[in-house]
Amino acid sequence: MALWGLSPIWGPDLAVVPILANVGVAVFPAILAGAASVIAVALSPRRLWAAIRKRPAVAGLSVAAVAALVALVLMPGARSDSARGAVSASASSGAVAGAPALSDAQWLQLAQDYLSYQRARARQAASVTSGHQHDAARTAGALQPAGPEPRDDNHSAGFRIDVGRSGADGGASPRSLERLWSRDIDGGMVLSSVTPHGERLFAAATELHPPLSLGTLVALDVNTGRELWRVQELNLGSDNWVDCMGFFSSPAVSGDGSAVVIGQGLHLDRDSALLCFDAATGDLRWRVPTPLHIESSPAIEGNIVVAGAGAVESVETHVLVEGDNPGYVFATAIDSGQELWRYQVRDPESSPVLSDGVVYIGSGVSGNAVLALRARESDADLAAQGLERELWRSATPYPAVGAVSLRGDLVLIGCGTGNYIYVDANPVGAVLALDRTTGAERWRASFADAVLGAVATAGDRAVVGVRDGTVVCLNLADGSQRWRSVARTGDTLLASPALTDSTVYVMTSSGWLVVMDADTGAVLEQHYANTPGQSGQMGITVSSPVVYREHVYVGTETAGVVAYEGLP
Repeated sequence: MALWGLSPIWGPDLAVVPILANVGVAVFPAILAGAASVIAVALSPRRLWAAIRKRPAVAGLSVAAVAALVALVLMPGARSDSARGAVSASASSGAVAGAPALSDAQWLQLAQDYLSYQRARARQAASVTSGHQHDAARTAGALQPAGPEPRDDNHSAGFRIDVGRSGADGGASPRSLERLWSRDIDGGMVLSSVTPHGERLFAAATELHPPLSLGTLVALDVNTGRELWRVQELNLGSDNWVDCMGFFSSPAVSGDGSAVVIGQGLHLDRDSALLCFDAATGDLRWRVPTPLHIESSPAIEGNIVVAGAGAVESVETHVLVEGDNPGYVFATAIDSGQELWRYQVRDPESSPVLSDGVVYIGSGVSGNAVLALRARESDADLAAQGLERELWRSATPYPAVGAVSLRGDLVLIGCGTGNYIYVDANPVGAVLALDRTTGAERWRASFADAVLGAVATAGDRAVVGVRDGTVVCLNLADGSQRWRSVARTGDTLLASPALTDSTVYVMTSSGWLVVMDADTGAVLEQHYANTPGQSGQMGITVSSPVVYREHVYVGTETAGVVAYEGLP
């Protein structure tokens, strides 16, 4: 479960952004403030077009309102300093009567926005293929990626690299980090984790423009951050192109390196899809639609990919919408995109693990469970053999939204109250270790807040990031605590940690990469990963760090993807 509780700018009726005003504020600034939301959309061709397609009637009224506003501003006598001050205040959603005129810096920002708009139009015109923008790799002179690194079918790359969710490739543990490169992705937030495979890094970004969320999937050169291709639109056939929705799901790469699979949609989205792209070109191979959304990061084994379609919950009550689809787990063939089976599970936002033909996944709001399901057999195969899809189901004390981890004969998962946005009035959480064969509880560790990310395992350790900002190291054998440490005072932890044999890497909610000693929990170094001088606006850094080839890769709220290298 992810981004919920975000109020839309455009609702059933044209809404306005909040006005921070004192008593006696004039009506005119309030009107300007409402139009400011529309102007912000109009400055982005992609946002404007997506808004028009999704809500044509509302968009038409909004455009008319902007036209009327522009006419009013351009009327003789309307361009006074006081009028400019009103526009300035409303555009920053702080419209107050008698606000000062735009500062030089604000006028410069407006000019930069306009230039960005013109550059976007130029890029769009330059990257047209058969009349439609697809990805940057198809433009003249674009650099082409190297071929995929061959890998065994049972060693696909996905969320946190391995089924133990270590978030590390088993190599070096880089320290004394220095920023190597960063790659902004159209100013979008990177909510999911990046997935490295061979010489490429796959990452997904999200732009929030309520009620829309727009997504971009990119392939980057793992060494330089150079963009190899990007996808922002999907061709659904018959010249029907639609924008990608926002991404919370992390990309997964097939074992042979030829396909990238990712779920789309955020927590309030409906009518999303599981998407498969050609890893070398970004071409859409297939799309499996769902009436819900897929924040679950897919798991791949051989020719099978499994993901969870999560339920839509009420913003006000944080429970499933009455009478709505409660969610389901489903499997798809990678080579054809054919849906193989689906199984009803309440709110499976958890990222599953698929191993030896069995998928393990958590059940979230109103589900409170972990399930083991047969994955290879179709429904007809199971019926012919007299078998059930469900091997076992174990109850959890709280919604199990964290990713499942496998380590030896243990299935581990975090659970708790609240989510990435909503803080429960009585926060509590736990990590459960279950028997992989029977689902019986082997041990439980309790915490003062939810565990939303994956439990990172390596060797005989399990490292947990707790929402209240503490990092805890447990013994895998019995769940006893080795150490507990605060990553950064005042910050929460929403992402999964990465764990090597000697080092722990965590990302705090405000965008700090914290490096810790795996033996003691001592904080060794801290690095601000967001754009220098620019804080995260929402405090929702939820992308988990990845350690790969002596580098650390993180997704951020304001800087896109950032790569760090360790120094000798």
